[in-house]
Amino acid sequence: MKGSCDIVKCQICNQEMSFGRIKRHIKSKHIEIINVDQYIKKYWSTLPLHKLCEVCNKNIVYKYKTCSPECRSKLKHKHKGKPKPKGFMSPEHKNKISKSHQGKIIPKEVGIKISKSSKGVSRNKGKQPMLGKKCFHNTKKKISNSLKKYYKQGNEPWSKNNSHSPETIERIFKHKPMNKLESFVSSILDENQIPHHFQFFLKAENDICKSYDFKIKNKKILIEIDGDYWHGGPGVKKHFFKLNEVKLNDELKNQIAQQKGYKLLRFWESDIYNQPEEMVKQIKKLL
Repeated sequence: MKGSCDIVKCQICNQEMSFGRIKRHIKSKHIEIINVDQYIKKYWSTLPLHKLCEVCNKNIVYKYKTCSPECRSKLKHKHKGKPKPKGFMSPEHKNKISKSHQGKIIPKEVGIKISKSSKGVSRNKGKQPMLGKKCFHNTKKKISNSLKKYYKQGNEPWSKNNSHSPETIERIFKHKPMNKLESFVSSILDENQIPHHFQFFLKAENDICKSYDFKIKNKKILIEIDGDYWHGGPGVKKHFFKLNEVKLNDELKNQIAQQKGYKLLRFWESDIYNQPEEMVKQIKKLL
């Protein structure tokens, strides 16, 4: 014999034999009682290299980890994104890969596919949008020229104390999409036939511009939707770490709305989800 083979015992007649002979033994001796597939399903734990599928835990697998292409794809997705263990790739292997990619030019079609797949993807949840990105030489020149003009006009370096102009703030917030809570409120207003605008702006005398979530059409009524986490609501235990700044901003919004002659209604996130009809009643009282 070329190599050694595991010895197994037949679970029907208790006869010992090599693993390679077990199937022939069942076909010749016990075919009237049980066939090969039934024997494997029943006594797979006594056979070497046989185990349950790692994904579905139903089908018996010989040598492999999974029983079907579907289970295999699920197993791949399960390990996707997990960091590789230390020493997974040797330095020599890394050098070979880097040398093989040197001097290669990516075709335009591949570049377009890569750019489309990476659009809207942020590795740091939007905290630093330019992290890992590089500007082209022409873009760097444009930035430097604009900064030179900015400083020649006698402006001070940009800091946290600086603020955008009211026009800039309005331009930024106009393109802001609705979040889940805002879209829910908008759908409730539509169901109750309450016409409204999303993102309404008010400018104060000191060039301060503030945006409000909703405004009732043809009425001086504003609606603010306060998330429990961000505004310190009763619906959650933990709140935003800059809650004091958020509350000051809310007070300022209230003052501006009052100065301009608008009635401002505020609703907590938990109250909207639990009792949306109460919000509708309060709005309809002012209509």
